[in-house]
Amino acid sequence: MIKKLVDINCYAINLVDDHPGYAYVEPQITAGLQGNFKLVVLDVVPFRVHWIMTKRWQFDKFEAQEVILNFIRGNPNIQYIGLDYNAISQAFELTKRLHHDLYDCYYLAGAISSNCQSILTTDTDFEKLCQKLRTLEKLSIEYENPVPKKILTEFSQF
Repeated sequence: MIKKLVDINCYAINLVDDHPGYAYVEPQITAGLQGNFKLVVLDVVPFRVHWIMTKRWQFDKFEAQEVILNFIRGNPNIQYIGLDYNAISQAFELTKRLHHDLYDCYYLAGAISSNCQSILTTDTDFEKLCQKLRTLEKLSIEYENPVPKKILTEFSQF
C-alpha cells in the first residue's frame, strides 16, 4: 500500500474548515482515511498542531485539544511514528548534504524510515527538497501539495 507522510500544515489545515486550504487538503486526508493510501504522521505533529492552533490561529487551548483528540480517536488507522537513532542521524546528515533546514530533513528522514512514497504538504520548499533527494541521494520521495499556488498566498492572512 502507498504511504504518505502528512506534514504539520496539512494536519492542522484539515482540522479547521474555514482555513483557505481546507477544501484542497481535506479530500486528500479523507482519501487516506478511507484506505486509498496509508497516512503516516510523525508523533510530535499533533502537539505542534496544538501550538499552531492556539498561538497562531488564536483557538482556545481546550477547544484545540478537543479537536485534535477527536481526530486522533476517530482515526485509529493513521500510523504515528517516531524516529529511531538511525533516522535521527539521517536527518542530521541530510541537512548537511542537501544544504537544507533540519526540520524539513526530519520529515524526509521520517518518510524514508517508514517507507513512504510521498510527503503530503503545503510547504513549497519540499518540491525542491524532494528533487534534491532524488538527484543527490538516489532516494525517491514525491512532493504532493494539493493547494494551488494562488490559494497558498492566502495562508499568511489566516
